[in-house]
Amino acid sequence: MGLSISADARAAKSSQLQASFQNLAESANILNKESDKFSAAVGLLDEALNRLSPGVSAWVKVSSTSDENEPWMFYEERLGFSKTNNRWGLSLSRVLVDSNNGEEETKDLWLFNDAPRNLRLRAVDHVPDLITSLARETERTAREIAAGAEIARELLQSVNAAVAAKEKR
Repeated sequence: MGLSISADARAAKSSQLQASFQNLAESANILNKESDKFSAAVGLLDEALNRLSPGVSAWVKVSSTSDENEPWMFYEERLGFSKTNNRWGLSLSRVLVDSNNGEEETKDLWLFNDAPRNLRLRAVDHVPDLITSLARETERTAREIAAGAEIARELLQSVNAAVAAKEKR
């Protein structure tokens, strides 16, 4: 049982392979150039968000998939603004959610431009939702900090009063 492909058939296969490889090379070149443009645009958006220095995290769901055998367990892909790998920025994650007990386990976490290309493409349409969520979280945190500052001022007044009373003795 040897290989009995004719020379003409081998030549045709070789020619087809060369044409396919050339097509792949051209397509990959275009894809990589467009991907670089995409990454650069997202990088500028990331820089703009970082210039605001919100210092809070927010996440939105990009997609969700469940296992038909365990429908209470599902994966969510999420887009966020968070501290990832010691850097604040746009981030992507895959999270395993157990809806029976509300537990979540982050399976993958990347800065946006480090994530798989197909996930970045799915997530980019959710950037407006993320910015809305980030604004809400920033406002909520600002209110909490204002309340905390008021408590700290009251504590300071109490301490100062106690110190003053002790010094009068």
